[in-house]
Order: sequence, then C-alpha cells, then structure tokens
Amino acid sequence: MKNINLSEAMKRAHASGKHPGWAHINSNKDKLSYPEKFLKQVLTNNNIFSRFTIESHHCVGRFFLDFAIMELKLDIEMDGEQHFRTIEAIEHDKRRDKFLKEEGWTIYRISWSNMIKNSKQEIKELLEFIDNFENGLDRYYDIVKKEKIISLGRGVKAKIKNDIKWEPFKEIVINSGINFSKFGWVTKVSKILNLPQQKVNRWMKRYLPDVYEIAFKKKQSAPLRKVIA
Repeated sequence: MKNINLSEAMKRAHASGKHPGWAHINSNKDKLSYPEKFLKQVLTNNNIFSRFTIESHHCVGRFFLDFAIMELKLDIEMDGEQHFRTIEAIEHDKRRDKFLKEEGWTIYRISWSNMIKNSKQEIKELLEFIDNFENGLDRYYDIVKKEKIISLGRGVKAKIKNDIKWEPFKEIVINSGINFSKFGWVTKVSKILNLPQQKVNRWMKRYLPDVYEIAFKKKQSAPLRKVIA
C-alpha cells in the first residue's frame, strides 16, 4: 500500500468525523469491515450476543460505535490503521472518547494490529473486562507508540513505517488456511489485507517471498499452449 499524503481538506474531514468513507460504512449496520467481522465472531463464539443486547454502528450524537453493549453502555472499538494515519485522526478519537464519556459510556479500544499479533491474549482480556465490568473504567492500547510511528517521516523512515504496519498481517495470512498452490488465493488475501487484487502479488513478494514462491511455481508449472500456424 502506498504512503498516502492527505490533503488539508481530508485531514479536517478525518478530524471532524465527516470523512465520507466512515459515513458509507457506519450508515449501514450490516456492512462491517474485516476487523469488525472478526470481532463480531469473537463475541458470538463466546456467547456475548446471547447475554447482552449488542448493536453494531450504534449512533451516539454524531459518532458511531463499532459494537455497543447497551445494558452496560460499553463501546467496544476495533481500530484499524486508518485511526493512526495522522495526528488529526488520533485527536479525533480522543475528542470522540471525551464526548462518549460525558454521555456515560465506557470505552474499550482494541488495536487490530495488536489483535493479529496476540489474538488469544486480546480476546482473553476483552472477555474478562466484560465479565468484571466496572462502569467508567476504560481500556486503551499504547497510543503514544502509535503517535511515534506517525512521526517517522518520509523516505527510508516511511518505508520502515510501512513495514511496521504490515508486519502483523504476515502472520494472519500464513495462518489463514489459504492453499497457495491453488488458484483463487489472491482474492482471499486481498480481503484480509484490504488491498486491491492487483497489489497482492507485490505485497506477497515483498513480505512473504517463500509463500509467494509456492504460488509462483504453481503458475509456472501450468501447461503451455502451442501456437498453431
């Protein structure tokens, strides 16, 4: 994925929560991102949906909550990398959390990259938080570290930033159960990475060259068609 230079208008849209991409997703309760689908499955598998009333993309003021446990007034947020692209995006989330706190909500934030790195621990901590819920006791990840990543800059530092961002996805692709020796793996990987299919080969070649070699060899071993004059 290319490093995106956001315009000033786009930065203001992110900061105010008026970015059209957010509205497009949030206005449809059934349209979930891949991380949100993952979190929904976690809550379903652990009977949280059967214990509580849970609404996805619940609206509070001008803000949408990923998963709202209504009885607890608990907002569970699964934050993808779009939350950390700019300082403005981080500041937007801080203002959002402040508003929700004033409305009596408790916030539980999960970084998607943290979930990928250590899903068992993240899930364990989430379930324990719900089981031992105390209103007003919020839970966040290390936002300072995210801010440092943003400040890395361009050039070589930007490349390092990009590598850090994609590092957690390597493990989830490897453990996805995808058969890279069969056609159709590109489509599956593109959904996990949220990348266009035409960029998947480049990503695989850079970050998972050994796995990519399996798929490439399969392609090369396909029989060649003879050209008949």
